[in-house]
Amino acid sequence: MFRLEAPKEQFERLKEEFKDLYKRTYGREISDEELLEVLDGKKEIIPMTYNIAKALEELADVYWRLRAMGIKL
Repeated sequence: MFRLEAPKEQFERLKEEFKDLYKRTYGREISDEELLEVLDGKKEIIPMTYNIAKALEELADVYWRLRAMGIKL
């Protein structure tokens, strides 16, 4: 039976996928704190590749949905 992923589980999965893609793209790791700064608009990723932008967009969508529900990450 198909099970829908809870938003927090989805966020954690997308976060790990993003961090893996970031490391493969830029050759260095991004910390959870840095990633949250990017999602909050306090920090930018420059230059940004198309794949990073798409992954960040998907992650940000779930992040802001969780924030709207009052869930702090």
